[in-house]
Amino acid sequence: SALARTFTSTTNGNWTAAATWVASGTGTGSTPPIPLPASDTVIINNQVLYNVNSDLTNSGTIVIQTISPAPALPARLTIPSGRTIFNSGTINVTNGQVFQCRFTSCTDSNTGIGSGNFVNQSTGTVRLIDSYLEFAQDWANQGGTRIIRRSCTKVGQGFSLSSSTGSDDIEDSSISVGWQASGNIQHSDGTLRAVRVQYQLAGSSGNFELNSGRVTGDIDLITFR
Repeated sequence: SALARTFTSTTNGNWTAAATWVASGTGTGSTPPIPLPASDTVIINNQVLYNVNSDLTNSGTIVIQTISPAPALPARLTIPSGRTIFNSGTINVTNGQVFQCRFTSCTDSNTGIGSGNFVNQSTGTVRLIDSYLEFAQDWANQGGTRIIRRSCTKVGQGFSLSSSTGSDDIEDSSISVGWQASGNIQHSDGTLRAVRVQYQLAGSSGNFELNSGRVTGDIDLITFR
């Protein structure tokens, strides 16, 4: 049978630092492996920098949660520019952040273009609850499940849903795209449920596209920056 391990952060630190984590379960290793296998769980209660020289490939479970009583800083997973998340497992974010700077200056000053994507694959599930997500380029749902509640998303390029198996369930949230000058909100297939959602095209060019699939609910606002 597969070895099952859980890695729980106890302090702010690097992904590759043993001091960041308490490891439990069967198996060896004091830091979460990459790729993260289906049997493993990572729980981030602090601010963790993904300082690995490869993309974050997840088949297991990653939980990012700000525990109570809340610390001075929210739980956050920071992804450096040049890295992509490939998720075929589960990523749950509650009162937390997933953060990759849209610009290398990590401000809205348009100084230095960041790179990196968040790809939710066909077996992947992402839940973003009362949280904030920022990514340099695209957040693409390629056939998995994406649930967003009372959260804010900003991406440098696009936000998309594709594949007949894909579903987006978005409620009381905002999606802002195109911060790197252009980007689209694109629903190409699958099922979208939108309730009190605000979309923003923040670039100098970009499109809001409902091309195929099924859409229910209501979109409160589409704005241009």
